[in-house]
This record gives sequence, C-alpha cells and structure tokens, in this order.
Amino acid sequence: MASELRSPIATTLDRVGMSEVELPILIKDHKGGLATIPARAELYVSLDDPHAKGIHMSRLYLKAKEFFAAYPLSFPSLASLTEAMLETHKDLSFSAHVAVSFEYIQAKKALVSDETGYRFYPVTLSMTRGPGAQLVYEMQLEIIYSSTCPCSAALARQVVKEEFLKKFDQNELSRDEVAAWIASEASQAAVPHAQRSKVNLDLKFSEVNAKLDLNYWINLIETTLATPVQAAVKREDEQEFARLNGANMMFSEDAARRLKACLDNEARIEDYKIKVEHLESLHAHNAVVITSKGV
Repeated sequence: MASELRSPIATTLDRVGMSEVELPILIKDHKGGLATIPARAELYVSLDDPHAKGIHMSRLYLKAKEFFAAYPLSFPSLASLTEAMLETHKDLSFSAHVAVSFEYIQAKKALVSDETGYRFYPVTLSMTRGPGAQLVYEMQLEIIYSSTCPCSAALARQVVKEEFLKKFDQNELSRDEVAAWIASEASQAAVPHAQRSKVNLDLKFSEVNAKLDLNYWINLIETTLATPVQAAVKREDEQEFARLNGANMMFSEDAARRLKACLDNEARIEDYKIKVEHLESLHAHNAVVITSKGV
C-alpha cells in the first residue's frame, strides 16, 4: 500500500517510524566482555516524497534487528544503521533518526570496605543523519546522588550550640567532658536534612569513536558531585558516606555549577543540557535547576 497508494494531501513529514521497539543489543559489560541486554529503540525516517502514502516500517525493524545482533552498540554502528535505513527508503526519505534506551550495569566498590555491588544507570544513545549526511550524536544519562542542605546544616548547628550552652554554664570544661557530650545523643539535638537527588544530562558530541566511554562519563559525573549513592555498604562505608555528605553540602544550584564547570572542560562535548533535581525531604516539591552550554 505504501508504494501503490498516493496521499490525497501532498506534504512532507519530519519523522515517521516506531518507538518503544523491544530489541536485544550487544554492549561491553562491567568486566569488558560482550553482553546481550534488553533495550528499547526509536526508529524513524523522514517522509520527503509529498505524495507517498507512507513508509515501510517493517524494513526499519528488520534492519535494526540485524544491526543490533551483529555489532556492539556504538555511535559509529548507529550511524551505519541510519545509513542502511535510508537505503531501504530510497526516493522516500533523506534523513533518519535512531535512539536506543537501556540500563548500563556498573560494578561499584564500597567507599572503604572490600564489599562490591552493582548500580544500574539509565542511558539513551541517539544518532540523527540529516540531509547531506549531517550527523548528530547525543547521549542522555541519569545519575543518582545524595545532597545535604547547607542552610539546614547551619540551622542545625545553631540548635546544637544552644543546647551546649544550656548544658554547660561553667567557663571551663575539660577536653573529656566536651568529647563525651559530642558523642552523646544530646549533641544531636538537630540534624540537617539530606535527600536523594538526580541529574539528567543530555550531551551532544563533536566527535565520536567506536568505544562507548560510559564508564568514563559516569565516573566523571559521580566524582564531580562527590556523593553518589552506594550499593553494598558496611558500617565503615556508611560512616564515610556521612563524612562525604558533610564535606560536600550543596544546593541544587551548587550541583549544577559543579557540573557546568566539569563539562566545559570536556573538548569532545559540543553542547549539553543539565537538569538537577533535589527531591527534598523538607518540602513535598523538588528543587530544580536547568542549564545548558548554549551552543
């Protein structure tokens, strides 16, 4: 029907195809070997023949299935797939778009102990081939971290100070007396609020290679934020996590500025969009910052 019928309304369409396509993909696992994992894909081509009734969606599916089974996921492999998709739609389509969403598994060592665990990171890789072979490569990545509110910490310290002055009205105290009070529950008269937080990144690359640097980007962002959530922990790991939160208190604006400064130093990134969300434990709403490089 797509080839025999003509559209009564003569107009072009930007993208026609499928979303939420369930396909297995090949990807390097946390040990460096190839693993097959489930993914969902978007497969589109433009409809540039204004009279054509439609495209051949089954051809897109079959090409994607063929490529994902044969080649490990990479930007170059997505570029080749879009080229093949256009080959199946000669004279109909001049541009193509592919996006693949999956969860990347990374093995994580505990902060102090010898324990290890696993974290899953939502990732979307997309590639657009425009008319004239113009190529656009993008990566979307979500990372969860912890944030402690600096304002709440200051207010908590004020309460602790007032409790200390009420407890000890003499001018001189021994070191042991002060240490004993700090170690008691009384010194925890107030504690700052912390919350699970997340950053969603959309990175546009100026150059790509066959190697997917997912480990690099995940580790870079987590190191920049300094308080990523943990997997397996023992007592000493939880204590170190508390110390890191105390040493890296931040508003959502602080987190966004850290990330901007980090990404501005990455020559491979042509443009980026950052969305930071602090899922507050004080309020029922979230504190949000959205910023971009602005290219």
